Amino acid sequence: RNNLLRKEVYVTELGWPTGPHGVSETDQANYLVRSYTMALAHRIQRLYWFNLYDWVRRPWEGEFGGHTGLMDSAYRPKAAYAAYN
Repeated sequence: RNNLLRKEVYVTELGWPTGPHGVSETDQANYLVRSYTMALAHRIQRLYWFNLYDWVRRPWEGEFGGHTGLMDSAYRPKAAYAAYN
């Protein structure tokens, strides 16, 4: 009635931190693939991964977003980098 089925749905920040207080790099890649698959199944038009690289060098320091990158702080690709590709 309100045309809600025609509205686009975006997920603007998606990510899992790796390291001691997060998930393994393999799990991060698996969650990425699962999330994009679920998004397609539910007709979500856009899904944005947060972030390209870890901006926090030490894995035990920093906040959630500092370790969600597809690459680590030295720009070494994580497993999620290949999964995203």
